[in-house]
Amino acid sequence: MFAQRKGTGKALIDIQNLTKVFADGSARVVALEDVSLRVENGEVFGIIGMSGAGKSTLLRCQSVLEKPTRGRVLLDGEDLAALSGEALRRARRKMGVVFQGYNLLMQKTVAENVAFPLKLEKGYDRQAVAARVQEAGYAIGNVDATIVAQAPKCAPH
Repeated sequence: MFAQRKGTGKALIDIQNLTKVFADGSARVVALEDVSLRVENGEVFGIIGMSGAGKSTLLRCQSVLEKPTRGRVLLDGEDLAALSGEALRRARRKMGVVFQGYNLLMQKTVAENVAFPLKLEKGYDRQAVAARVQEAGYAIGNVDATIVAQAPKCAPH
């Protein structure tokens, strides 16, 4: 999970008392129970745990790909559950989530994979995209943008 914003003194991502329950007839599975976390400006988080621990469910709820049963997900103070359509798409552009099955484009370099969703925005700014690619490289371990741009194409998994 990577997120960035200008400093405002509040958490960029604020997950409050998040619960997700899956129900199928009489079967009920509690995937997340009362999870809270805050991500401050410039922080990078990795979520680790055993298979079935709820990592992907947490990220899907955080990006509102999955609606939480209870709790709130705030992005820069804005409740994502209250958003839909274009407003939700704009909010999602402020965060980056890499799932276990990260689905990178095999024919693209690392930098091209980072830039791809940024270029989908109508009238995107090439310099802004290049700057975001460089920021992402530094965020994942001070990777120089020239190394990211020259990294080999993604291997099949």
